[in-house]
Amino acid sequence: MGDDAEYQMEQDQLERNERESLRQARVDEDSRRNRKWEQAAAAKAKESVPAKPTDT
Repeated sequence: MGDDAEYQMEQDQLERNERESLRQARVDEDSRRNRKWEQAAAAKAKESVPAKPTDT
């Protein structure tokens, strides 16, 4: 019985690790998507600002 219980614990751990890495991948993907939208928004905002020389 000991071996079965140990095997099951290992399987559970592997499953948890897999779920966690999938979750992390989703988080990373969301971050990338948000960054892309932010960059696009920033570029759009820059286009609409009239270009004028700044001497600071």
